[in-house]
Amino acid sequence: MLPAPDLDPKTGLSPSGHPFMYARILGVFHADVIHNSVGAFFQRPQAMEFLWVRWYRLDSKFLGGFKKRRLHRLELIPADDPSAFGFVDPDDVIRGTHLIPAFAHGHSTESTPQMVLWKYYYVNFFVDRDMYMRYRGGGVGHSFVPIPNHDPATPEDELAMDPPDDSGSELGSHDPLPNHRISSESEEGQSHSEDDGDIGERSLEGGNESDEDHLGPEDGEGDLVELEDEAGYGQM
Repeated sequence: MLPAPDLDPKTGLSPSGHPFMYARILGVFHADVIHNSVGAFFQRPQAMEFLWVRWYRLDSKFLGGFKKRRLHRLELIPADDPSAFGFVDPDDVIRGTHLIPAFAHGHSTESTPQMVLWKYYYVNFFVDRDMYMRYRGGGVGHSFVPIPNHDPATPEDELAMDPPDDSGSELGSHDPLPNHRISSESEEGQSHSEDDGDIGERSLEGGNESDEDHLGPEDGEGDLVELEDEAGYGQM
């Protein structure tokens, strides 16, 4: 599975409506290549890795995808077509895909006992979560992010930029918060102690007043009234 050749890198959209292209790997090559021509770029042997593939194409008579609720269907390009085979840079390969033969449509006319080929294949994008999100989109690592165009800053722009203010950047250099916190805590503690002292004095004074208010004749205070005079009888 590779990116579609008409995929727009700025928008992540393909005019063909399908973002991928598919191929069957026929060979993996590690070769020393010399471009033997006038003005060749490779003057000496250069190590090169490439894949020899046979291309699939989307079946134009069968529409698939999430909206159609069907899997995409592929067919091999006929072998006599000039564009049926090609070479691919391994770095362009996204990953391997899972193709399901369309058994109901039978074998291809190019099928042989040594190589069984089917007329159609279905792209199974439900094979795993990674494959599903590549078609569904919106997942982590599977959403298209456009590359912003950053213009290099000119010397005038650099001069126009204000230098960073380093004053007071270090904690404790000009930070009045610690002293303010200490003073506020000390003042708060002092206010609490003063309030506690006032409460203690008020409680002592209140205690004295309450004791004096509760003194009665039995304590020797006030006018004593004989029990016989008040009740009209005495003890027997």
